[in-house]
Amino acid sequence: MDLVYMLKMGNYNPDLKYSLRSVEKYVSGFDRIWVVGHKPVWIQNVEYLRVSQDSTKYRNSLKNIISMCMCKDISDDFVLMNDDFIAHDYVNVKTDLNLCLKTLDEKIKRFETYPHSSWREGFKTIKQLLVDLGSDHFMDFEVHAPMIFNKHKFLNIINNDKIVEFVKNHTVLHYRTLYGNIYYSNPKSIRDVKISKNSDLTDEYLHLDKWISVYDGMVEDRKYPKLNKFLNGLKISKYEKVKI
Repeated sequence: MDLVYMLKMGNYNPDLKYSLRSVEKYVSGFDRIWVVGHKPVWIQNVEYLRVSQDSTKYRNSLKNIISMCMCKDISDDFVLMNDDFIAHDYVNVKTDLNLCLKTLDEKIKRFETYPHSSWREGFKTIKQLLVDLGSDHFMDFEVHAPMIFNKHKFLNIINNDKIVEFVKNHTVLHYRTLYGNIYYSNPKSIRDVKISKNSDLTDEYLHLDKWISVYDGMVEDRKYPKLNKFLNGLKISKYEKVKI
């Protein structure tokens, strides 16, 4: 089972650097690491599938995962990674993944007082899509931690006529939540592991699960001393070129 990162354009990516270091130290149960989308110049010892990043971040993200699923060289079951997923404890990807948050209804209610955004609106639309598809599971799988996908199952979903029409008419498809509610009937529910802005790494985050996640700009920022003390304890990995 391969570990597959989807990456946007840009060579400066300290989040990814520490994610790879954490994977080398803590994560087992996978075979190869793939990078899909853009490959930063400093990465080595990974497989690469180039996908043009020429649309919005939501369209690019969907295009990246469809490309993963269509690539014959990527394992049928693979672990979907984002560059800001960082392990802080020993993880076996075959047994320790597939997490969710609370229900979609709770997420929708929570966002009632927030400013409108396509991402927030996407929770209402994905709930209705699941209803239209006949699902009776409505959990929120947008947790900031890795998730196992099967290529054939995902392509089967994404080619459904109702979903093809949905993608045409909506900016955001929360495809992790779509896939999780259809194929994972008994996921482990946790609080989100993403460290809040203007917060720092605390024991509470370390007890949520074996992963933490960060917002852009938190890594190498002095405002987050505990987080960066932990990150600086991770050794340079075999996935980094020492000299470019």
